[in-house]
Amino acid sequence: AGDAYGGGALSEGGVLTNCLIAGNSAQFRGGGVNGGVLRNCILSGNSALTGGGTMDSILYDCTLTGNRAEGEGGGAYGQMLYRCTLTGNSAGLMGGGAASAGLSNCVISANSCEGVGGGARGCWLYGCVVSDNTAPDGAGVSMGDLYYCSMIGNVAVTQGGGALAGNLYNCVLTGNSAAVGGGTHGSTLYNCTVLGNAATQWGGGTIWGSIYNSVVCYNHSDVAYDNCAFPDEIRYSCTTPDPGGDNTGADPLLVNAVAGDYRLRPESPCINVGNSSYVSWPSDMD
Repeated sequence: AGDAYGGGALSEGGVLTNCLIAGNSAQFRGGGVNGGVLRNCILSGNSALTGGGTMDSILYDCTLTGNRAEGEGGGAYGQMLYRCTLTGNSAGLMGGGAASAGLSNCVISANSCEGVGGGARGCWLYGCVVSDNTAPDGAGVSMGDLYYCSMIGNVAVTQGGGALAGNLYNCVLTGNSAAVGGGTHGSTLYNCTVLGNAATQWGGGTIWGSIYNSVVCYNHSDVAYDNCAFPDEIRYSCTTPDPGGDNTGADPLLVNAVAGDYRLRPESPCINVGNSSYVSWPSDMD
């Protein structure tokens, strides 16, 4: 404990398997572990300036809980995480769960930070569930690229409950909230579904940013713009009021939004009316 790097373990190319790494600290980087590969490990209650749980490590099937970074990356900073669970981690500046990392099929839940990105900051996410994270700005994810992710119940004090300044592809955002931009703030959405988010001021669904081939409906704002506030561009999308052009204000006819089934029914007016030039990945989730 108390080392400059890797309070629990400083691993240069090593592998840790089925380990419990708890209660360690590092002065600068990697409170639990700095570097190396971790498999089926638990990292709990570690702390550092950057990367409270891990720094520049590759993680498979690990759990990171209750770790703390005074700077960035409460749970993890850097490298890749596969099928990991990050919960209850915190950061003083950015990325309560993770920062500057790649995450594949991970659960990022109930993390927090005092700055930007309660769940993650500056990360690449694929197939992740990002839920119930908190931050002043960008409670779910800030400045990230998200593919096939679900953003659920994240709460930002000011802006971007689900996502702030991100690029989202085939994502679902529901139950997120903020003062402005309950679902997203300043983000670009492709083939996304944005439902049931809320803002206490403007933009229950989205504010600023661009929207393509997406459904943005049934969101709420206490002041104005329930669904889309001041979009930079909105094309081939479904929202109300109808923006005109190649968009529609018709009911998207979801299978069962109350039960969380946001697929389109066979008779939905949103089927086969998108523009394929906005799709650059091989599969389209229905």
